[in-house]
Parts: sequence; C-alpha cells; structure tokens
Amino acid sequence: MMTRVEECGEIFVHASDIQMLNNDAIDQIIAWKPNIIIASGPPVYLQSLSLENQEYAMQRTLRLAKKVAILILDHHLMRSKEGEQ
Repeated sequence: MMTRVEECGEIFVHASDIQMLNNDAIDQIIAWKPNIIIASGPPVYLQSLSLENQEYAMQRTLRLAKKVAILILDHHLMRSKEGEQ
C-alpha cells in the first residue's frame, strides 16, 4: 500500500515496502509527481532475489531518484554491505 499526501502544493508519498520490484508501483509514484518520497530500497540482501531482479530493482530506484527532489530509502538497503554501497 502506498500513501499520497498533498498540502500547500507539496506532495509526499510513502511507499513503505514496494522494494522497487514492481514497475506499476514506480509508474504510479512518478504519475503523482511527488516532492518527497519515502520508500523501501531494493532488498539486495535476499538470496532468493536473482541478480537480474536485483539489477532491475536498482534501475527502478535510479529512475525514481531522477524524478523527485528528495528520495529517502529506508530499511532494506541497510541490511547488507551491498546496500550501503
């Protein structure tokens, strides 16, 4: 579930656990034209996530970062050294 809040012309989106794994979620966020996004980063620490899907998730993250002034990535990235890098 994602939340969009708009007030005084500013748009905030909270996309808690999208993990950057779904193009539709990224498309929806971009369509909302937010100023600030808080989203979970790609879960690169999960061994069940193929390298190909990890790469796609990182590409989606970069795509989103290029469309917003402030992108805050929370919990998933900080669960591994790869995420920190």
